[in-house]
Amino acid sequence: MPTSNTVHGCDRYPELDALRGAAVLLMIAYHALFDASFFFASPLPGNLNSWTWLARVTATLFLLTIGIVSVISWQRTPQQRRWPKALRRAAIIFAGGMVVTLATWIAVPSAPVIFGILHLIGASALLQPLFQRLSVWNILVGIGAFCIPVAEGNWFTLPFGFPPAGFVSVDYYPLIPWFGIVLIGMGLGKMLYLPARSPSLQLFASIPYPTWLLWCGRNALLLYFLHQPVLLAVLYPLQFF
Repeated sequence: MPTSNTVHGCDRYPELDALRGAAVLLMIAYHALFDASFFFASPLPGNLNSWTWLARVTATLFLLTIGIVSVISWQRTPQQRRWPKALRRAAIIFAGGMVVTLATWIAVPSAPVIFGILHLIGASALLQPLFQRLSVWNILVGIGAFCIPVAEGNWFTLPFGFPPAGFVSVDYYPLIPWFGIVLIGMGLGKMLYLPARSPSLQLFASIPYPTWLLWCGRNALLLYFLHQPVLLAVLYPLQFF
């Protein structure tokens, strides 16, 4: 799931913008398949569940870049502004998640989004400052998040990965294990970008990426909110052909 460019639109890291842009395109592709199947009962190769891997890959790319960019931004932000910036970002993104909750409660009342990718990114923005000191050790902590066994819980534990029995949602990304991907990204960001970009990444930084791909990466949050209405507007008339 998407986020705005937290390195203030800086052009020093085009490879990260390109990676996030690729994630945006994968997100649009998956949602096109999902909308065609879920809302318009269009046949898909295999079935919708068989395309879940595409959603997982997309989320992983988004969350990795969020972790990497966060450590770069944290270093570049004056100390007195770090927490206010994190709180503001968390509030904006989590509010976006609540808009998605309301919209899906109306459109998909049987499986609304209670804690989706935007809720996860908003909550992660609050938690990330607490893990900045762990540096590259965040990689191990993040891997550890995937070792925590899944268990049945209740509505209060749902954000942490322990939903109540019978819970169904079209988009569910709890902190466990998905915050682990953010932590792995933070560890990689410290390893590969601080105090300077690793020489092994210079090749990726020098690639002449398409401008439109970089634009998609830098405007991921905007595209997240716009692409679904556009997809539905395109798919609706197609069902009559």
